Amino acid sequence: MKISHGLLALFTAVAAFGCTKKAPEPLSTDAYVRQQVRTAAVDAAILRAGPFVDRFLFHSADISFRGNHPRVQRFEVPWDIVKKTEKHAGIVIRIPFAEGGLGSHPEHLDLVAAEIRRSLASAKSNGPACVEVQIDYDCPASRLRLYSDFLSALIRKIPEVPIAFTALPSWQSDPDFDLLARATGSYVLQVHSLRLPWKDDPSATICDIPAAKRALAHAGRLGIPFRLALPTYSCIVQLDTEGRLVSVVSEDTTAISSKAVYHIPGSADPDALATLVAELNQSAPKSLRGIIWYRLPVDTDRMNWSWPTFQAVSAGRSPAS
Repeated sequence: MKISHGLLALFTAVAAFGCTKKAPEPLSTDAYVRQQVRTAAVDAAILRAGPFVDRFLFHSADISFRGNHPRVQRFEVPWDIVKKTEKHAGIVIRIPFAEGGLGSHPEHLDLVAAEIRRSLASAKSNGPACVEVQIDYDCPASRLRLYSDFLSALIRKIPEVPIAFTALPSWQSDPDFDLLARATGSYVLQVHSLRLPWKDDPSATICDIPAAKRALAHAGRLGIPFRLALPTYSCIVQLDTEGRLVSVVSEDTTAISSKAVYHIPGSADPDALATLVAELNQSAPKSLRGIIWYRLPVDTDRMNWSWPTFQAVSAGRSPAS
């Protein structure tokens, strides 16, 4: 049977259309607003970032559980400024310490839930709805199952807003991490962490790119939706005469210790991170939904990238020198 040139062209076009791969969804660009004190500079930074950032995540509270004396420290969230950007916003509740592990006492759930409801009410009264809650808790690996139970209970108690958690790459090798990730259905993989130098090293490492790629690949194999948290900040590692850690300064508000003898700088490498972002924009794990930058540049924040650097790197371009 002969096929006309017209039909052959039609069949070829249909076949080509059927084999075309669907373009991947673009990765979102989100930013943490870490400043604990609201200032005019913070408000200005949010407005400036509005056209470029998809979602702002605000550090709204610290909750520590020590014995029978839990401590809550709250920070003002500028919901009214976010409303002007017409962008989404969420909150981060940091839990620096939970005696016995988070979820080991009923008051843990009650207090965290109450703090979330307070933030949701504040957002509703002053600006856009809060669209996400992140729990930032450096859980010991031995307590991941307990943490999973806590997050499952928190979701049942606060069903009206998505709840996620920040995860450390070191958790990925634990058999309970899968359970933890499935408890919320999404999480934030935080690949920025300080690798301490020896006292004669020229710098500290904030983001180990090869290690970050290994963590990304592991998260991709797990297949649960996640976002990647990448750094923008710099730091000063303070060591004593024996090379022992005294403290790490990564914010202007942290004082330099008088006990430190060696002051070793570290910073997020904009060129390396721009290359990573460009690679992810071309080929990323299917479960990767976006990148969250820690933290949004504010003009008064001297230990962070400038705005032009952030704008370039978050788009996958190396910044001009």
